[in-house]
Formats: sequence, structure tokens, C-alpha cells
Amino acid sequence: MALAVNSLGPFSDVQQPGDGSGRGGPAYFNIGTRVQACCAKLGIERTAAAYGLACLPGGTSMDWRSSFPARLAGLEQWLANDQIPYAVFGSVAAAAWTDQGMSLDFDRPGARDPAERIPDIDLLVPRSSLDKVKRYARAARCSEFPVSIDTFWSECWIDFRPGSQFSFLTHHTVRIPVLTELFAPSLAPLLGQEVSAVDPRTLLHIYAAVGVARRKDVPRTTALTDALASGALASRFADHDCEAFTSFMTARRRRYPLCFAAKRAWVVLLDTLPPGMSAALNHHVQLPANKVFRTLHRCRDRLSRRCKEQVGTQPEVV
Repeated sequence: MALAVNSLGPFSDVQQPGDGSGRGGPAYFNIGTRVQACCAKLGIERTAAAYGLACLPGGTSMDWRSSFPARLAGLEQWLANDQIPYAVFGSVAAAAWTDQGMSLDFDRPGARDPAERIPDIDLLVPRSSLDKVKRYARAARCSEFPVSIDTFWSECWIDFRPGSQFSFLTHHTVRIPVLTELFAPSLAPLLGQEVSAVDPRTLLHIYAAVGVARRKDVPRTTALTDALASGALASRFADHDCEAFTSFMTARRRRYPLCFAAKRAWVVLLDTLPPGMSAALNHHVQLPANKVFRTLHRCRDRLSRRCKEQVGTQPEVV
């Protein structure tokens, strides 16, 4: 039954013990309730049912593998109905391009939240649509089949501007123009259906723009590289079309060397620890840190727009 989150009263934010094993175990029950209460605190205006999100079952990893495409299709249908331009990237797009989604992991070890057990849906949308998309994402995370829809790149690193010749790659004061057509989605096969994913060469350069590769991402980038080199995957673009991503990574590394050093140390730590401990650090440290980064970026973006309106100057382009 769908839960109207606005009906929730005050909720005590208590971390429950549990190793995350078993969909029906106490850890999942309490954490799921906690997530729903957090959604109530954030003021979701519509229930999961209102978005059509409360009709898919959870269960074993095989249940989740079979239900995930339907949840993704529901997201894409909602985006289309609301006329929000979008493209899926990240692990879901990489798996779609390289093995039709068969390598996606639906039983991640050490998950601290039901949505963390399955792949995130990394979503590229215009910044003007972020508030609406994030409301949907909060409802999706509170649904009977919880999924994580991640808009971090859209908020912080890619200022996606459909309808304009250029979008921008951004990080604090770094602002690199990039051809918007590089983000135009193509249909890729995923677990028996199709998903609107960024072009495989664009996806490969997005991974490279991070500057530090997680161990779990190496098989994906290797498979993309090999498939593009062999001709098994066709791309509409050449490497020289994606030079903006290299310029972005170089500018970030030059402008923020301490940030890069910290990121590299963090990745090494996560890759060294056992999966359960790595997942715990990701949940308790990385996700809150991303929220802080998002907030700082929004404040800087508002200030930049205000300066542009008052002084008539453009933000710095590196």
C-alpha cells in the first residue's frame, strides 16, 4: 500500500543495526521507515503512488533484476510526459552498451539502504528541471521498489543546455564549453528493453573526466574502449569531438590540486577496504559530502548569476 508521506509525524532519526542481508530483515524495515521519514521532512508534495511508483514488488536480486527495467521505463515515461530532456549515463548506460545490462549488480554487498543494493540511475537533465526531478527521485527512493536516481553531475559538473549549441562542464570557477550534441541520447538495449543513454564515446570521456577511477569502473571503461576500438560499438563522435572533457579534467587538476589529491586518497581507501566497510563509508561519508558539495555549488551558481545580472559580466571560463 502506498504511504502518503505527508501523513508522517515527527520521526526519531535512529540508525538501526544490521548487515543489510535479507530484504525482509529488521535492518531494511527500519532503514526504509527512516528514509520515508526523511522524505517527509523534505516536504514531498506527492506520494510515491501519485508518480506510479508503488506498484512493483521487491524481493530477491532476481526479482529486482526483473523489476528494474520497469522502474527505469516509468522514470523515462514521466520525463517524457513532463517534457524534460534527459540522458542516462553511468553504470546503467555502460552496461547497456557493452553487455545489454547483464553485468549490472542487483545484490551489492554491505548495502545500508535498500536503494543502495541495486545500481544507481545517473541522470543528466537541465538545471532548470532539477527541483522537479529531485522530487520524483525522493518519491522513487521511498517507493515499494526503492531506486536511487542520482543528479549529482547535473547539479555540479554538467550544465546541460538542450536547445543551445553549447553546454558547460563546471566545477566551482572552472567552466568549459562543450558541444550539447555530445549529450544527445541514443537507444541502448538493457535487460530486454531500451534505455535513452548518452553516446558510448561521450560516456567513456565522462568517466575519464573524473580523473580518478574506481576499481569497479575499470571493467566498464575497458569494455567501452575495446568495443569502440573493434567497431562492435558505433559512435556518432570521434575522440577529438570530446576534447572539452580532457580540458575540464586538466583545469580542475590545475585549479584544485588538493581536491584531486583528496579524491585520489578517498578512492584508494574505498578500493582497499572490504566491500561491506566500503559501502558503509560511502553511505555515511560520501553521500553526506555530496550533499554539502551540491549546496556549495548552488550558492556559488546563484551568486554568479546575481553578479552577471548586476555587472553584466560572464562567469570565468578556463
